[in-house]
Amino acid sequence: MKCPRCGEELRRSKKDPSYGLCDSCKKKFKWVDDYDYEDDYEEDDEEEQVRPAPQKRKSSSQNRSYKSAPPEKKKGGCLKVVLIVIAILIVLGILIAVFGGGDDKVKDVTPAKSNTEQSSNKDTQKAATKEEKKTEFAVGETAEYKNVQVSVLNYEESAGNEWGAPAEGNVFIFANIEIANNTDEEISVSSMGSFDAYCDDYKLDYSSEALMAASIDNRQQMDGSISPGKKLNGYLGFEVPAGWKTIEINYKDNFWLDSNFKFILNK
Repeated sequence: MKCPRCGEELRRSKKDPSYGLCDSCKKKFKWVDDYDYEDDYEEDDEEEQVRPAPQKRKSSSQNRSYKSAPPEKKKGGCLKVVLIVIAILIVLGILIAVFGGGDDKVKDVTPAKSNTEQSSNKDTQKAATKEEKKTEFAVGETAEYKNVQVSVLNYEESAGNEWGAPAEGNVFIFANIEIANNTDEEISVSSMGSFDAYCDDYKLDYSSEALMAASIDNRQQMDGSISPGKKLNGYLGFEVPAGWKTIEINYKDNFWLDSNFKFILNK
């Protein structure tokens, strides 16, 4: 059946099959054999024309069912997170047991008084270390290292004698030194090899004149070997300016390795 106006084919209305719809004229007509058409267009039929097909609705429902799937994945992700957290806690527990257990045992075994005893021992060790590090001594003081004791007992200033006299403007200094060997081995001492001296920061050379004068006056030199448990007492002779202020005597010996004691004589 064709449209009486434009001649286009009519299509039956699904809403009311007794009418035919013209898509071109946007009109509806009575569907009769004698073409007695009635011009009656309704907007509802146009809406019916553009209404989406049922398949699209099924597609929409499928999309909704597809979108509902992610919660299952989220559950799996949460399970993984829980397992990772549990693994981390287990590792931390093992580390604490390995590295932290020792401290707890010490705390349980160590008495409360140990802190005081330890601090006291540390103070004693520090005091002993300071004594060992002391390298400068005055007349009358004793330097000690590995059971060997050295001290300058006193000193004398002399103008010499007929067998040995200092140069004009100089004097002799005779330092009385004593060394005690409290070790289990014999040690050797040499007035030339075991000692050196400075006067007011100037190096003093060996004085044969002072040695001769000391020998005539029965002053024994600091030369010889000292047996275990024995001592050596003797004199070192130096020639210095008459106006000297400070004399420094250093004792060094292979037996003492790196030790070097300094004795200060002030005028």
